[in-house]
Amino acid sequence: MNNMNNNMNNIRRPKRPSGWFQGAPLAKFLCFLTCASYLVLKNGLTELIALDLQDLVEHSEYYRLFIYHLAFGSTGETIMGMAVLAPLLKRFEREFGSKDLAAFLQKSLILATIFQCFFLSDTYLATGPYPTIGSTMYLYNKYTPRLYPKFVSVLGFDFSEKAITYFFAAQVILSQGFYSIIPFTSGYIAGFLATSPITPIGKWNPIPQFVYKLGQSIGMATGLADLSSTPAFVVNQGMNNRSMGLGGMNRRGTIARNSSGDTAQQQAPPQQAPPQQVFEAAPPTPEAIEQLTAMGFERDAVVRALSQADNNIEHAANRLLTR
Repeated sequence: MNNMNNNMNNIRRPKRPSGWFQGAPLAKFLCFLTCASYLVLKNGLTELIALDLQDLVEHSEYYRLFIYHLAFGSTGETIMGMAVLAPLLKRFEREFGSKDLAAFLQKSLILATIFQCFFLSDTYLATGPYPTIGSTMYLYNKYTPRLYPKFVSVLGFDFSEKAITYFFAAQVILSQGFYSIIPFTSGYIAGFLATSPITPIGKWNPIPQFVYKLGQSIGMATGLADLSSTPAFVVNQGMNNRSMGLGGMNRRGTIARNSSGDTAQQQAPPQQAPPQQVFEAAPPTPEAIEQLTAMGFERDAVVRALSQADNNIEHAANRLLTR
């Protein structure tokens, strides 16, 4: 009986689900900074940081170029903006890594600020991270595949699951009309240029190496460093387990083999080797192959990616897009 209790205590137990921002410390910091800046600058004080031609040229208030994107102008913009920006930042930081995402956002923000200066006139543009929303929406439009083209039908028109994000983004973009459309559009164009391999901007890293080291030190001091690891697996029998971190995927057979192998090793006598179980992945379904080939990928590459991704269409598409 005692041996049985010891064996039961030694069996690996599923880990608790990780935090929402796990694997995305930069996303958490930017979201916190945006909300905190609004609380400080609300009640009309956001005009002090807005991009305004007269203040920039005549009064030499160049600080506006560096802080205009910190805070939204209203509570509604802040809520809707965070509902769009937070999931996108978290998603792409887990896929590309904090370092690459930080460089991308910095390049996009610099370019978007330059573009906006051409549209300044007698009035100021909307404050808030509209350029960041624009650049991340470019990533979302380019790198996120449509998994369900007929997710919802309205008046005879079919929309994919991506339409939900586009709908909420449109609510934010159109909140101040022309004055919020210009910052968003500038960010979207900047996102394209920042990732384009045919321009020198795409290969340029505007952040010095010591800034990353400083950020790591600050993260360790503030506790954000604990968020840098990707979410842990929660082993569930009979389900296709996957990680939401960079790479996005572990083979189902590998997870089942590891979990069962560890259990068998603990329960078997010491002189016996744990049994090895081999799980063969099911061949890709014709529907999955057709859905990915319709996106422009070659059939052989699609079949290979689906096999490597354990027939998960989303992760197979991510593999094909990042090659």
